[in-house]
Amino acid sequence: MKVRDELTLSDWVYAIIVPTYLREDLENVIPGNLKDKVIYVKNNCKDIWDWSEKVYGVVEALTGNS
Repeated sequence: MKVRDELTLSDWVYAIIVPTYLREDLENVIPGNLKDKVIYVKNNCKDIWDWSEKVYGVVEALTGNS
C-alpha cells in the first residue's frame, strides 16, 4: 500500500488489542479518537501463536461470531 499524506486509522480500525502490561506505557500516547477501540487483554500466553489465538477469540466475541 502506498499512502501519500496520511492514513486515518480511526476510519479503519475495528479494535486494538494490547497486552495489559503495556497499558501504562501506551495509555497516554493513544490518540483520543482511538481510545474507545483499545482493549487491554492479559497476556498469560506461552508464545506468539497462543497470543494470536487469544486475540482472535477476543475479536470473535466482539463481532458476535463465536
